[in-house]
Amino acid sequence: MSYLGKYSASSGFYDLKKIKAIPCEYIATSFGIKLTKKHNRLWGKLRPEERTSSFSINLKNNLWYDFGSGEGGSVIDLYAKLANISPKEAINRLAKEYGIENEKSRGWHPLTDSQYKELGIQPELATMNFDFDLNKHSVEQLIRWTNKYNMHVKELATKYPEVYDKMVVKKAMEIISDLKNSYEERIREYFKEGINDTTREFLKYSAKKDADEINSKLELLQRALISDKTNYLSLKVNPEHDFININVNDSKALSEDIKIKDKYVKAYKMLFNCDISNFTIDQIKALRDINNSFVNTVNGYLSFEAIKKAYKLLGNKLDKLEHLSFSPGSDMDKLKTEISKTKDLFNKCDAVLSAIQEALKMQKNSSLQNHCNKTINNEFTQQL
Repeated sequence: MSYLGKYSASSGFYDLKKIKAIPCEYIATSFGIKLTKKHNRLWGKLRPEERTSSFSINLKNNLWYDFGSGEGGSVIDLYAKLANISPKEAINRLAKEYGIENEKSRGWHPLTDSQYKELGIQPELATMNFDFDLNKHSVEQLIRWTNKYNMHVKELATKYPEVYDKMVVKKAMEIISDLKNSYEERIREYFKEGINDTTREFLKYSAKKDADEINSKLELLQRALISDKTNYLSLKVNPEHDFININVNDSKALSEDIKIKDKYVKAYKMLFNCDISNFTIDQIKALRDINNSFVNTVNGYLSFEAIKKAYKLLGNKLDKLEHLSFSPGSDMDKLKTEISKTKDLFNKCDAVLSAIQEALKMQKNSSLQNHCNKTINNEFTQQL
């Protein structure tokens, strides 16, 4: 399945978030596909020769999947498939049909001085934002750089856009990273045993304030950039997903939930290099139930690919079970139990797949962020 920002290199002048918000249902029906709603999903046939529906749309996530071909993704992928065109052309057509403005035509606009300051940037003089270090750079270098970049940040953006982008990312991410550390520490404190209700509520309130500030700064950072096409908005945090709605007085249940989460986070990090620490307890428990039902005898845990295969198998099985016809002597109770069990696992697979995709996306952006922070000084030196 595709991720936000996947096509930025080829069609980066449209707001892909707006395009991906176009309901897959609209596109499918516009191509003549008849849809039927079942269990918070829409089902239909992509191939006329099919006896049963193998095409499904997840209404909650606005994603589609074709069990017949194993393909799936966003509304962009769906339009490209149905129209038999490239994803880039699909973006262009969707934007035109749904009136989404081409951001290139609007042009880039710098932030205000106060907005730059929110990102930790001194706008009046660009060189004030460069981390000059006499242990690494000579006095001659410092003088040359100071003379070259002795200008307002907005002027730097016009004359040296690549240097400007790297400077903005470095300064902004320093502040955002500190806020994220504070945010995550409050959440860890929230889940510790022995915390009273008043303290727990204060930690939750403080974490939400941190989240608002983090997300606001990420939006400013994204707006400030010129040529850097990284999707920094994917680093946004969501407190509603990070806090678990349970009875805080039940410390035993809380402790057990944390132990379950720790176990699976460590296992998936070690076995598959997949960071699932952003999973909610409900998602972790769904993952546990899937592993228990489709156990991998080699290491006891299912990989992402194995869960995708299980999801496809369950979808095919569920479709067959719901379309069976039975004679009066059939064991209907046994069938109902089988359908209920299959449906439950199918929904859990669906939830886990969505969560794993989000985890992989966050991991990718986090790695990119860390790489940027580690190499920014070297990049500055090469650019300067």
